[in-house]
Amino acid sequence: SRRIIKELKKSNKTLNRLSQELIAANQQLIATEEELRLQLDESEKNKDALANTHKQLETFFDFLPDPTYVVNPEGQVVMWNRAIEKLTGIRARDIIGKGNYEYAIPFFGCRKAMLIDQARPGDQTNEYINVKQKEGQKTFFTEFYSAQLGEKGTYLASKSSPLYNQHGELLGYIETLRDISARKEAEIALFESEKRYRTIIEKIEDGYYEVDLSGNYIFSNKFLSEKLGYQAEEFLKLNFRDVMDEKNQKRVRATFNRVYLTGKPVRDFECLVKGRNGREMYVESTILPIYTEGEITGFRGLARDISDRKKAEKALQRSEQNLTQQVNYLNTLIHNLNEMFFTYDLEGKIAFVNKRSYDVVGYYPEEMLGKHITDFVPAEFRNKVRAGIAERLGQGIDASYNLPVIHKDGSGRIIKLNTSPIRDTQGHIIGGMVLAEDVTERIRAERALAISEAQYRAIVEDQTELIYRSLADNTLTFVNAAYCRYFGMSREDILEKDIHPEVYWEDR
Repeated sequence: SRRIIKELKKSNKTLNRLSQELIAANQQLIATEEELRLQLDESEKNKDALANTHKQLETFFDFLPDPTYVVNPEGQVVMWNRAIEKLTGIRARDIIGKGNYEYAIPFFGCRKAMLIDQARPGDQTNEYINVKQKEGQKTFFTEFYSAQLGEKGTYLASKSSPLYNQHGELLGYIETLRDISARKEAEIALFESEKRYRTIIEKIEDGYYEVDLSGNYIFSNKFLSEKLGYQAEEFLKLNFRDVMDEKNQKRVRATFNRVYLTGKPVRDFECLVKGRNGREMYVESTILPIYTEGEITGFRGLARDISDRKKAEKALQRSEQNLTQQVNYLNTLIHNLNEMFFTYDLEGKIAFVNKRSYDVVGYYPEEMLGKHITDFVPAEFRNKVRAGIAERLGQGIDASYNLPVIHKDGSGRIIKLNTSPIRDTQGHIIGGMVLAEDVTERIRAERALAISEAQYRAIVEDQTELIYRSLADNTLTFVNAAYCRYFGMSREDILEKDIHPEVYWEDR
């Protein structure tokens, strides 16, 4: 029985040990299960994160502003964003998974290689003549025209390259497109404009030229080269210094420097140039800067032949000199007249007066300028003078009359006026001119003579003797009343018939 008890105790210990091991193993299993559960949870989280990242990338790809698509290494479309949907009208769901150049149909109406295929091994294409490749990379660029897109077709800029993952494994190929129709249309319009303006430049009857910063001709129209006696290709081998003397070279170079430093054009610049045959030609030029990428790289300008104008200007200068001499002569003559001379405007204000004004009315010329003619006339005559001025200027007539004036010393004077209108080059009346002579003393003498003559006439008329006056040829010029009574004829008849009394020889 002791042996049995001993065996039982031994078995009990073994059972306890096994129980402890099972409990430990169970705990280890529980821990392992927990770790697996945590790993599964982490895996689910990573899966969700990866799905979210993929979704975010798809969303980002969809909202790229440029039309973009991706193909796998087999050439099947795997991505087709919204921008390319809008450009082509093809929905992503209708093209994803398709190969065999399906992506070319919206652009060309047929299956053909596109730029995306340029990077695919063994699938090179010569469709794009102007393909450019980024140095050291498999990135390709080109521009092409799609007649399929838009009402008038569409110009597109394209860029393509392979796609690799982080381990360098090829995932596929991507092509990005951009609508450059507006730019191309502008370039075409610019080309047409340049062509049109080049045609105009060739046809204008002015010289057009362009020079670099050293003054070498890089372009000119036919008018300028032919005017100077050169063929177009010959002229482009010249420098501006070759067609002018040293004096004009310095002036032109200084003007080029001014345009270069200020960036502003110079207009109406004149210089003298010489043609191949030595013929001199005056030119008037406008010089403008030529910009290349924001930097001044030369100058352009229009050159007009003004030789005839220069000749005319010289002739005009000579004419002006002659005219100036004549004017000076006339001014000298006017200032040395014995009479007062003055001019007035349409309002009757004095515009010019010679120095004789002091002798006639007692005023110096500067005292009279700007004053009205009537300022020197007695008040009772002013309205009449104003009316006379208006009438003469209105009708453009000459006049000669006597006018009372007031001398500066307050005394009255009588001046004889000879007036004429002044006309401009179009014949319009712009004022009047007056030659004024002081006739005060002469008028007084005439009045005194008239009074004296009247007095003596009265005495003669009262005589009973026959009195007459005759010229040297015995022609009667006057007979008195007694003479008329004697012959019983009127004075007019006697003078007309030249009736003489009989004078006996012994009474002579």
